[in-house]
Amino acid sequence: MVKATTWQVLMSRPHDFAASLRWWRRKRSLSQLDLAGRTDISQRHLSFLELGRASPSRDMVIRLAIALDVPLRQHNSLLIAAGFAPVWRQTNLAAPELGQIRSALDFMLAQQEPFPAVAVDRTGSAAG
Repeated sequence: MVKATTWQVLMSRPHDFAASLRWWRRKRSLSQLDLAGRTDISQRHLSFLELGRASPSRDMVIRLAIALDVPLRQHNSLLIAAGFAPVWRQTNLAAPELGQIRSALDFMLAQQEPFPAVAVDRTGSAAG
């Protein structure tokens, strides 16, 4: 039987949210103090979130994501990393509820004729 303190158990597991939050903050070139000011929390609390010593609420994750100008798709990743269900739904372009979007894309592409045009998704694959 291996004995460990609570601190060792908590700090030995990967903190996906903490690492993601720190990565986004650094990517946006913000100090902890700047981000804390944008989200109306203390710099100490933000530091605890980045170290994994505090767990964020669902509202806090969304506030941080908005303050960091994180794309909506990545909002879901942050929420999942923090242990919450995703907020934003991802729908395939072929889904029936996106029929009007497909029609609009087809119309815009048809307006480009006789010049070639193609619609691509976020990964660079041809859409539709």
